[in-house]
Amino acid sequence: MNNTKSLLLYFIPLFSFMIFTFSLVALGGGRNLFYDLIPLIQAPLYIDLLFIFFIIPLAIIIVGLCICPLITMLYYGIHRIYRLFSKEHGYGVLELKENIPFKRLFYRLIFPAFLAISMGMTFNFTFSTSPFLNISASPTFQIFMASIFFSVPTFAVLAPLWILDDSGIICFLKKDINYRRPPETESISRFYSNAYKGYTGITFAFSFINVIFRSVLTLIIGLHNYFEFLLIFLLIGFPFILSSYFVPFCIIYEKYMNKFVKILYKVAKVDKIDNVIEKIE
Repeated sequence: MNNTKSLLLYFIPLFSFMIFTFSLVALGGGRNLFYDLIPLIQAPLYIDLLFIFFIIPLAIIIVGLCICPLITMLYYGIHRIYRLFSKEHGYGVLELKENIPFKRLFYRLIFPAFLAISMGMTFNFTFSTSPFLNISASPTFQIFMASIFFSVPTFAVLAPLWILDDSGIICFLKKDINYRRPPETESISRFYSNAYKGYTGITFAFSFINVIFRSVLTLIIGLHNYFEFLLIFLLIGFPFILSSYFVPFCIIYEKYMNKFVKILYKVAKVDKIDNVIEKIE
C-alpha cells in the first residue's frame, strides 16, 4: 500500500468523526443554521461550520504551498547566521532515499496537532457553545476551537522542517575530516524541532493537568455537568483528529516533494557532501 492510500485511510474516518462530533454539538437543542457558534466570526452557524471544515483546511494547503517554502529558506538562513562565526562548520547535501515509512508521516502529522493544542490550552480563547449540552462556559470546548484556529500558524512553522529533512542538507565539523573518525553532523531541521518539542511537551503536560483540575473544580461547585468529562476524554484523542487537517497538504507534498526541495537548493547553493569534503581536503 502506497503512502497516498495510507494517508487517505487515516484521513477519512478521523475527519468524518470530527465533522459529526462538532455538528452534533453545534446543532444541539434544536439550534438552526443561523445560530452563531463562533462569536469571533459574525456569521450564522453554517458559515462557522464551513469555516471550520473547509476554510481552515484550505488555508493550511495555501500556507503549505506559498508560505512554507519561504519559512524553510528563513530557517536555513538563520542557521547559517548562527554558524557564521564558526569557520569550522561546513554544509553539504546527503543523498537520501525517496521512500518514507508511514510512521514517519504520522509523526509529521501529529506533531503540529500537539503544538496547536498546546497553544490552544495556553491562550484558551473564549467561544460560545451549545446551551443544550450545558457547556456554554466549558473551557475544554474553548480549547477545541482555539486549537483548530492555531492549526494554521503551527503548521506554518513546522511543515518547513519536512523540506529541510527531505533536502538532506547537513552541517558538519570540518576538522573531523582530517582524522580517522566520522565527522560530527547536525541536521538543520533538528536544530529547530528540538526547541519546538521542548515547548510542546512542557506546555501540553502542564496545560492538560490544568484543564483536568479546573474541570473537576467547576464540577464540584456545580458550574458544569458530567459532559465536561466526556470532552476531556475527547481532548485526549483530539491530536489524532486534528492531525487529519494536515493530510491533504501532506498528500500534495509527497507528490511534489522534489519541487519543494529544489526551491531550497536554489537558495542554499550547497553541493553534495562528498564534493564538499574533497574541496576541503
